Amino acid sequence: MWEHLGDYTFLYFLSFIKYFIAPIFGWARGLNFFEIAMSCFAGAYTSFNIFFWGSSYFFKRAAKKRKTSSNKKRNFTKLNRIVVKMRRLKVGFLLITFLCPMFLSVPLGTLIVVKFYRHDYKTFFVSSLFIGLWSIILTASYMFAR
Repeated sequence: MWEHLGDYTFLYFLSFIKYFIAPIFGWARGLNFFEIAMSCFAGAYTSFNIFFWGSSYFFKRAAKKRKTSSNKKRNFTKLNRIVVKMRRLKVGFLLITFLCPMFLSVPLGTLIVVKFYRHDYKTFFVSSLFIGLWSIILTASYMFAR
């Protein structure tokens, strides 16, 4: 166990930012399923908590920047359109909490989830469950693709 401490730490911090590719590095280092899944889950869950509970700071900071900048027309990008369309669906809550932290990045996906669903009491628990589920799904899929 102690001989792989550097590998666990690397996966932990890699999962902080880009959760999708972290298990690949675990398999390359020769770790087993449980070690990879737990290291990736711990990193992503820590990042999720930091950005979930600290989101008000980021939103206040962004609002200050918008006030100080000139009144430019906002760009409505293709990604924005997709996220808004997903939000309007009946299963939009589940889609956004399931997909955003995975395919964007954990910090950005968490901020999007909080922006849309901060007042829903189940947001934290559902997102936490999906991060754990993605940890198992990604680790298993990389194991079978290997």
